[in-house]
Amino acid sequence: MQHTTPWSPGSLLEQSAPRVLVLQHSPIAPLGIWKTMLEVSGIGYEILRIDEQMAWPNNMPPAAYDAVIALGGPQHVYEENTYSFFAQERAFLHRVIEEEVPYLGICLGAQMLAAVVGASVHKHTQAELGWTQVYLTEEGSDDPLFSHLPEVLNVYAWHEDAFALSPGAVLLASNRHTPHQAFRVGRYAYGLQFHMELHAAIIEQWLRLPEMQAQARAVLGDEGPRLLSWQSEPALRIYQAQSRQLLANFLQMAEQRREQVAA
Repeated sequence: MQHTTPWSPGSLLEQSAPRVLVLQHSPIAPLGIWKTMLEVSGIGYEILRIDEQMAWPNNMPPAAYDAVIALGGPQHVYEENTYSFFAQERAFLHRVIEEEVPYLGICLGAQMLAAVVGASVHKHTQAELGWTQVYLTEEGSDDPLFSHLPEVLNVYAWHEDAFALSPGAVLLASNRHTPHQAFRVGRYAYGLQFHMELHAAIIEQWLRLPEMQAQARAVLGDEGPRLLSWQSEPALRIYQAQSRQLLANFLQMAEQRREQVAA
């Protein structure tokens, strides 16, 4: 696999900018710091609020995009009867995988990828939330998505579900609480159970929502929301540097694939 170069502001402008489709499942789970990075780098992107779609747009073939990023949300992938757009999203993701369009699924987006390739997605034994660490596997350390990143990543988690791995999927990161934290299917489809796109305002918004406050108290005790807020300031600097590098790695893979297709 080809590896990427370290990210710096403007470095991606040296190449023709890829076009990115962003699948957003909820107003409380936006593109976050990655939105700023795409704009600073001059990379074109479209955001599709799929939770607001009555029907999936017909004019969106995966091959029209150089990459797809699917964000998180409060939904559960096994609730198709509640969220009718899931069936259309799954069909679209099947085509993304078949056409080898680079895909990066975050939290719910990772669970959707797992489900599409035949793995079970189920309620976790206990919700994982707040600041935590994940550990790259040997395959993860050698994967271009994690180039120029340490073997132990500081990440933010907020999920009630977990997923198994389908045959052929490659485990890239793990921790004790959630053994399947990151994986790859084929060459270009990635799922991350954890969040790498957040900034301080998103985290604080989550901690103001009554349902998320209740989850934090249930898992971390009565002081859970206050503890998560207090931990964020020192954690965000390292986290966001790793976040920028990971997205740069993904976008450079998308650019490399576009050049190969055009050759």
